[in-house]
Amino acid sequence: MFFIGSPYATKEKRQWWKQVVADSRTGVTFDLYDVGLVFFDKKDKRTSHCEFPLITYLYYEKECNLYPDGDGGTTSLVGGMRVPKTHIRLEAYGTVDELNANIGVLATCVEDVAICDFLLYIQHKLFSLGAYLATDQSVTELHVESQISAEAIKRLETAIDELDNSLPPLRAFVLPGGAFSASLCHVCRTVCRRAERRILALEEYENCIIDPEIKQFVNRLSDYLLFFPEVKSINTA
Repeated sequence: MFFIGSPYATKEKRQWWKQVVADSRTGVTFDLYDVGLVFFDKKDKRTSHCEFPLITYLYYEKECNLYPDGDGGTTSLVGGMRVPKTHIRLEAYGTVDELNANIGVLATCVEDVAICDFLLYIQHKLFSLGAYLATDQSVTELHVESQISAEAIKRLETAIDELDNSLPPLRAFVLPGGAFSASLCHVCRTVCRRAERRILALEEYENCIIDPEIKQFVNRLSDYLLFFPEVKSINTA
């Protein structure tokens, strides 16, 4: 088995990783984005004469640290760049991760299968959003799967309209509380708003441009979570 560190760090390395995956001598590969795992079929005698060892060893030594120096207060962005754990970029995607975890708990309270599936869809999009924020595009090329599409925003807006049309007009601020599931919705909403603030702070302090779709998706998601506590298909026990 070989570990490939940061297979998407550069255009050349991404192309090389694709060649490894497509090679007939490769058995099973796992693409973890930051790390690629390559397993060779032991039944195939050719695996003992693999022509990749030198290249793999060089990448392994230079870029794939199985025990990263996280104890020293730093961590790796997508592409391998080391930054302090207090970096504004980590605060941004760490808050998105926190939001994702809370939505995962919220999904356990949902009885409607369709809504539960939609929450799962949101979680997958938040993974993409987190990967986007964890990529410093000034040094690392953005992976296409880390982008939020206009279609994803439209799907979220449609869900908001469906909730809005099923509820009476909102004439006052809603006091968070009541049942556990409703309270959890408000926790998700406030974490989502905090994630939005962290993303805007990243754009301001790092003098970088955040894709409009990223900001729109997070803003729409907080609106969705504002209406969600009134959904009758969540378990209010």
